Amino acid sequence: MGEEMITADAFRQLDRSDRGGGDVVGFPEVAALEALVDAFAAEMKKKLVRKFLDGYHGWDDPECEVVIRQSLAEHVSRSETRNGQFVDIANLAAMLWNIERGKL
Repeated sequence: MGEEMITADAFRQLDRSDRGGGDVVGFPEVAALEALVDAFAAEMKKKLVRKFLDGYHGWDDPECEVVIRQSLAEHVSRSETRNGQFVDIANLAAMLWNIERGKL
């Protein structure tokens, strides 16, 4: 999968419901959203590789779904935000998303 940028024209062609029903505010906002997702995804990847090298596995195993869900609930329920917590939450959500789409 290439690293394609969403152009303003492509964004305009999306179904209005896919855009939240609104019109394109401007290309700079779309570019800012892409930059946000790219930066966050880079942090997610770094954390996933570190955990893999530490011996964690099972992210794509449906048998691990319950454990992943429990870990996600624990991360979300923490009263204080710690460094990397949102990246952990996103990674756990991505794992569940991946397992779910395998069931379709």
